[in-house]
Amino acid sequence: MENHKELVISGDVVFIADIHFGISKEIDARFLNFIKRLPESITIISLGDFVDFWAEGNNYDFSADYRNLSLLQKKKIFFLRGNRDFLIGDRWSKLTGGKILAEPAVINCSRNKIIAMHGDLLMTSDLRYLFWRSICRSRLFHFAAKSIGRKWAMKVARYLRIASSKEVARKSKKELSIDYSLAEKLMEEDGIIVCGHTHRSERKKLDCGELIVLGSWDKDGKVLFVGKDGLLFEQPEDIKFM
Repeated sequence: MENHKELVISGDVVFIADIHFGISKEIDARFLNFIKRLPESITIISLGDFVDFWAEGNNYDFSADYRNLSLLQKKKIFFLRGNRDFLIGDRWSKLTGGKILAEPAVINCSRNKIIAMHGDLLMTSDLRYLFWRSICRSRLFHFAAKSIGRKWAMKVARYLRIASSKEVARKSKKELSIDYSLAEKLMEEDGIIVCGHTHRSERKKLDCGELIVLGSWDKDGKVLFVGKDGLLFEQPEDIKFM
C-alpha cells in the first residue's frame, strides 16, 4: 500500500539512492556495512533503484537474488520506486519490512520539509525515457509483469538491463541533465528537493531553495543525513552516528 500523505518523522532520517544492490559484491558489502552502523532509531528513505532489477507476481519474486535484504526488517525504512525497481510491491514490502511511498513524497523531519523523488521526472529532455516510463508504470504493464511468471520475468529483466545500458550510452548530455526550472516549480520557498537517478552527486542552490542529488554507490554516491543539527551530505563512511 502506497502512502500519498505527507510523512512526518520525529527522529533522524537518512536518504539513500541508486545503490543497485546485487550488482557487485563490493557495493553489497559497502551498503551492508553502512546498514549495520545505523542506529535503530534512524529512519531510512530510499529514493529508488535500491536493487538493480525487481519483479514480483502473486507466486514469485526475485528475492533469491538478494538474500541479505531481510536485514532491513530490523530498520525503519521507506521506498520510492526507481527506473530499475519500479515493480516493487506487496512482496517487496513483506520481505524488507518497509513501506512504499508515492512520488513525490513530502518528508517532514527535524524542522525541514523535504520533497523526495527518484529524479527521473526531472529529466525533461529525455523524451524517449519518459515515454517508456509512462508505459512501465501503467497498470497494464504491472498486471502483465505479475502474470508472466518468474522464468519469463527473468528473461525480460536481462533484456531490459542490456537495453538500458545501450540507451544510456547513446544519450546526449542534455538528455542526462536535470531541468532546474522544473525543480524550482516543485519546491516551496526555502524548500529542499532530494533525488537520485543521475548517478552524479550534486548540491545546488536554486532561487526557491536547494536541490540535492545523491550519486550512485558505484561512483561518488553520497547520503543525506537530516538531524537536529542540520543536514549532512557526505560519503556513507564519513557520517558519524551518535
